[in-house]
Amino acid sequence: MLFKNNDSPLSAVDAGKALYIGSDVVAPVIKKFKEHGLLLETTSGANLGVHSYQYAPVSESAKNTVNELERLYNQHRVAIINFIFSRGG
Repeated sequence: MLFKNNDSPLSAVDAGKALYIGSDVVAPVIKKFKEHGLLLETTSGANLGVHSYQYAPVSESAKNTVNELERLYNQHRVAIINFIFSRGG
């Protein structure tokens, strides 16, 4: 949701800082989101030369899936977090 709710592109470093984790942890996740058509990569703007990413789902289906995941997470945050950690990550 970090990228979805941000009007400006974010680099892996910026995303890591916002999430209180290292950019080395964020970078592979960003790569997967880009590969699945959720993020658009850019090297323009304030971070010229730095790879930044903007939420830009490639299809209405992808956009609807993210919206549904956001809705479910907002309603069942604790249960989802417990489930994730019970599975070991």
